[in-house]
Amino acid sequence: MAINNTSALWPVEGRIWGYSHWQYVTYDTYPSKGVVASYAHREKLERYRELYRKINEANKEESAEFLSLKKELSGALGFMTLPGVLDKSTLKEGTGTAYVYARKPFAVTHIISVSCIAVLPFYLIGTIAYNILRIAPVLLYISGCLIYEACSGKQIFAEDRKFKARDITDQIGVSLWNIARTPYYSLGYLFGLLYSLISPLNGRKVVAGFERQWNHGIHRYRSIWMTMGPQRAFKLEGGAAPSSLGKHAFYIPGCYQPFATVTYEDGKATEVTSVSERTKYEGYIEYEGSCLKPCF
Repeated sequence: MAINNTSALWPVEGRIWGYSHWQYVTYDTYPSKGVVASYAHREKLERYRELYRKINEANKEESAEFLSLKKELSGALGFMTLPGVLDKSTLKEGTGTAYVYARKPFAVTHIISVSCIAVLPFYLIGTIAYNILRIAPVLLYISGCLIYEACSGKQIFAEDRKFKARDITDQIGVSLWNIARTPYYSLGYLFGLLYSLISPLNGRKVVAGFERQWNHGIHRYRSIWMTMGPQRAFKLEGGAAPSSLGKHAFYIPGCYQPFATVTYEDGKATEVTSVSERTKYEGYIEYEGSCLKPCF
């Protein structure tokens, strides 16, 4: 699910002061079945997921079988329960969308933010340099695609559209606009980092909003992280299709971004959706091999 920012100039939703709007949640993590080598473990993991779903849907107590599987998988596969935090300040009269972030010790947030402050000048310069350097290769690429499609009569990206001559000027505009907006968003980003040293949760939220808007709202699963490299859904230049050129993101601390959204109606959580757009269930979420418990 995409995360919508309130505006381009102030891309942070809800309050950025106080702590009454933050609520703790937990989420369980375990390897996806694709990386479980043992068939026995894979089979037990599937059984665990089935029990997890039934327990959460029916709001039942954890059964003995469930607890036994959890203990076994924890030792064999590194299964663990991690803390998260839910921001309810985006709700209006108990209705709307709340964002779920990973919860970190304040000392860890301070270390990450100080590191980001040190890296920010290089990030700013790199953003400007990339957008300057991409102009010529992208224009040559589009020109080549135009010639190929015109001569062959074939469409290169069947799931998209044909290239147009206007794409050339559009991409020049994209690069120039990215360069022009970089100083402003870097200042907002810096404000969030400094604020996180005083108010860690609210500061992280400001950092996430500005960096996400700086990257045109592209979520963290389609980005490159400075600390963890390309994420699973990352494609350079959005995969180079006509409508996706330029649509990729670079995050310094990708872990500051929300990983899920919770939909509320009249004060009640009705649905949890992964930002990664991978899977969605009523009452809990599974994303990248993880489940978010509906304790909100």
